[in-house]
Amino acid sequence: MRRIYLFVLSIVSSAAAQDHIPDTMLWLTTDAPVHRQANPMDVSGATLSLLLKQMPQIRVKHISANTNRIFSMLEQETSACAGNFLKTSLREEAFPSTTHPQTIFLGLRLYVRADNALDLAQPVVLEEFLASMPNKQFGVVGGRSYGDKFDAIFSDAQWNEKLWIRNAEDMAAGLVDMLIQGRVSAILEYPSVVAHYKNQFSSDVPLLSYSLHQSPLFSLGYIYCSPTPQGRALVAAFDKAIEAASRQESYLQAHLRWFPEAQHNELQEIFTLVYGTEKQP
Repeated sequence: MRRIYLFVLSIVSSAAAQDHIPDTMLWLTTDAPVHRQANPMDVSGATLSLLLKQMPQIRVKHISANTNRIFSMLEQETSACAGNFLKTSLREEAFPSTTHPQTIFLGLRLYVRADNALDLAQPVVLEEFLASMPNKQFGVVGGRSYGDKFDAIFSDAQWNEKLWIRNAEDMAAGLVDMLIQGRVSAILEYPSVVAHYKNQFSSDVPLLSYSLHQSPLFSLGYIYCSPTPQGRALVAAFDKAIEAASRQESYLQAHLRWFPEAQHNELQEIFTLVYGTEKQP
């Protein structure tokens, strides 16, 4: 009897979601072509293109903004979504999000220029590293979540003077460039992001990376939408689209293009674990 009830409930919920799917959706993104040589089509944009093929009935209007503005607009708009965001307790309380991740990244690492190499025991404890840093030399993106553990560290007032907070719309691209130019001494970033932008900037400045004590093996980026019936319907539609698209070779390739070839096997193993797909040859 309970199984029948749950089955009927799922049908009713699905029908209700279909009733609220809007004709037009605002897609809020940080992937703006506002930084020199930076290609705005990253893994988030590439996977979004594949997901929208599963949702042809929805027209999409793209709006570029920084992270703080994106979450403010999600609150203000009726039918808006944004992708490639970590799940945090605060976000989960405020916005509906997909069950399936849109994107996969290998875990965050600490990056410095090679000419500023440090004798650090790995994995690095971030608080100890910050204590050794000069003021305004550790670069972070304003409004970005680095995960609950790192967010708690960065929000601790004792580190305020150590941080250089970048709020420009170029976000990760700009911060990687600041490190390359020596305007900051260290950043936290995903290996694929650093490799991608360093290649796009045609930079020959060598960078070193260190593992972090608080960083997981990999991180997942989810889609958040407006806390409205339309937003929840869009979340349900995106979940179905991710489930279908992630079983196609093109979805894996959209990720692999952002990773150095040496990391492809590792990413494929994680992709299979996360999406339950067979490893591609």
